[in-house]
Formats: sequence, structure tokens, C-alpha cells
Amino acid sequence: MQIVIYTTEVTNRLKYVLDFIFVQYFGIDYFLETDIVVFKKQTLIANFICINYSKEQINNCVNISCEKLLFQTNIIPQKIFIAQIDEMPVIFPSEFLDSSFQFDIFAAIFYLITRYEEYLPHEQDEHGRYCSHNSILAKPEFSFKPIVEIWLAYFKSILLNIQPGLEFKRHKFTKIFTFDIDNAFQYKHRNWFKHPPNIFITEVRNVLFGKQNDKYNTFDELFQFCNQLSHKPYFFFLLNDSSRRNSNVSPKANALHHIIKNCTEFYIGIHSSYHFSQTFFIREIQLLSKIVNYPIVFSRQHFLKISFPDYFRTLVEYGITKDFSLSYPNISGCRAGTTQAFFFFDIINDKQTSLLIQPFIFMDATYQYYIHDDNYTIQHKVEKLLDEIQRINGNFVSLFHNDLLHDSLPFKNIMKNIQEY
Repeated sequence: MQIVIYTTEVTNRLKYVLDFIFVQYFGIDYFLETDIVVFKKQTLIANFICINYSKEQINNCVNISCEKLLFQTNIIPQKIFIAQIDEMPVIFPSEFLDSSFQFDIFAAIFYLITRYEEYLPHEQDEHGRYCSHNSILAKPEFSFKPIVEIWLAYFKSILLNIQPGLEFKRHKFTKIFTFDIDNAFQYKHRNWFKHPPNIFITEVRNVLFGKQNDKYNTFDELFQFCNQLSHKPYFFFLLNDSSRRNSNVSPKANALHHIIKNCTEFYIGIHSSYHFSQTFFIREIQLLSKIVNYPIVFSRQHFLKISFPDYFRTLVEYGITKDFSLSYPNISGCRAGTTQAFFFFDIINDKQTSLLIQPFIFMDATYQYYIHDDNYTIQHKVEKLLDEIQRINGNFVSLFHNDLLHDSLPFKNIMKNIQEY
């Protein structure tokens, strides 16, 4: 069985989103055809599934009326309308009522996973970050749900209706734990010239003189938890103490290096510092690489302070293969409308890169610093997210911080509940 897609023009944008849908997600090869005469002949062949991606309606195939987006080379505001198709919210609805597919799913997915809207002029928060309420996915119809996977399930059902024997890649509900180590210790192992602890506070003196445990040093229990997981977790280490927005712990501290080396059976990545620059980034990944004695290929930006395309271009340049920064600090859910990893597409340069972007769904700091819900409400929201991601067999990627996993906060129990879900 062959899938043939007709288009009047093959562009990098179109090829990128088709590769994501068919090769990466569906696990099915496809072929592009630009000759309409040849394509119409193929619609009459029994072992061909034909998809027409054009403005023309063609018999014996799936007609998807195309928008201009995937055939443009510039970046301009798009006319975004939300419609309901089979009780499913969509964007780029079809202008043809008799079209067999009622919205441009290719343009819609490209718009979301490339973060097209983040290339346009937009409001920023105090840290220079794209605000969640700017996004089309903030609309109540979407509410940061994994809408891309919902659309793909709909698309899959249409293809199976044409050819029930078509085999698709199987996806499993997966829970992936990630940890940001901003401050491995609360008071110990600092450069006292940069971040002197207040020794006039009794708790500080007790910790420094070994009379009291350091509250942030939750690693023994954390490592025990990680050794029970079915999927290897990721640890991201912040190795910059140059300002108050970064770590209080010295990146030269032997105790910090000891913790990092104890994580080598897990995935280790760089937690690049607040004032992100090539100079800082090179220094940080070189230090982490020296500590673990292998190249660093995973990353997450401190404060989730990312921008398209500059941040991701730097990662590509310095050999990062997978980044975990894509989510909002103030809300849970899917920033790109999907739980799946996807390749970074540089819209300005009009090309796909080798960098995978893995969105995450839940972060403890969201509920510590932005949404001050009670413990029961937080747990209820997490269970709802888990239910939602399980229904689509998606990736539930969570982010926890060692300094928020002590007993006076609820996140240790939430972490365990996610594991046991």
C-alpha cells in the first residue's frame, strides 16, 4: 500500500510537516507527486491511498484544501479562525464544504509545532519570555490540550476507513521524569564572595556546622526513586553562579561534582544559565562534559527563558541533539499542542535542523511560584493531565526540582503519584 500526496509545489515547510506526520508519528512512507495527470491516474490504482493537497477538488482521493502557509517563505500574521469539525476544534478550516477533509491539518500542525506565532511580534513577561496568553492554544477551545495528537487520531481514522489494513506505528503512554538542579544545596558549597550565606540566621549556622541537614540535599531519596523507574530520567545541572538569577552553589564545588558523577547512570544535560549567551553556554557545557567525561547533548534553559529561533540555533551550533525547554512556566499543558518530540524547524532560514525539541507537560515550580493551589487541587489537575495524555498514548514529561522535593512541600508525593499512575 502506497500513500501518494499531490501538491502543486514541494516546499521545505510542506516536507517538514509531512515527515513529522507520516514518518515520525504514523511510521508510514509517503510519496509526493506534482504532476496532476499522473496523480489522477494513481487515484484509479487499488493499492494507492491518494491525498490531494491543493485548491482543486479531485475524485477518488482525500481532498485537503491547502492554505497559503506552507507555500510562503516569509513570516506574516495568519488569519486564524477556530471552527468545530466533528466536535473537534480546528484552525485553517476548509473553504470547500464538499471537501473530504474539513481543515488544512498540514498547515495547522506546522503552525503549532514550529511555534510560528512566537516568531511574530508579541508581548513578553519580565524575563523576556513569550506569554502563554498570547497563544492560540490559550483559547478555551484548546486549553493547551494535545490537539495535534487528537487531529492525527482523526486523520488516522479517515485513512483506515479507506484502507483498514494500513499499519501505523504504535505509541505507548510514557512517563518521563526530568529534574532541574538549580541549587544542589541551600547554604553550603558557595563562593562566599559572590553569595555569602547569612550566618546570623540560626538555621544557616546549623546547616553550615553540620548540626542540621541541608533542606535542598534530597538526592539520596531522589536517586532511590529514579532507580525504580521504567524509563531513564534526565538531570539538568546549572553550572553558573554569576548572578542572583543563577545558582548560589559554586560550579567548582567538589560536592556538586560528586552529585553529578552519581547521576551518570541517568541522562545528564546542561541547565543553561539565565543570561544565556554563547560565551556562557560554551563554558557551561565544557565544564559539565569534563565532570562526566563525555559530550553533553541534552539541555534545558534556566527559567525556560527561550526565544525562537536564536536559542535553538545556538544549541544546534554546539552539538545539542535534544532540548527540554518547551513549556510555559505559569501553566501546565502543551505549548506546541503535542507531547511528541519534533525537530526544530528554523522558519527564517526555511530548514529543518537535527535538534529534537521535547515538550514537557507538568512542572512543580508552576504551582510553587505561579498557581498557588492547595495540595488536593494540584493532585487533581495532575491526574486530569495524566488521563488526557494516556488517552492519546502520549508522553507525560514532568519537571521537578530537588529544592522543591523536601517534606514541607507536596511535590514529592505528586512525583510518586505520577510514577504509580
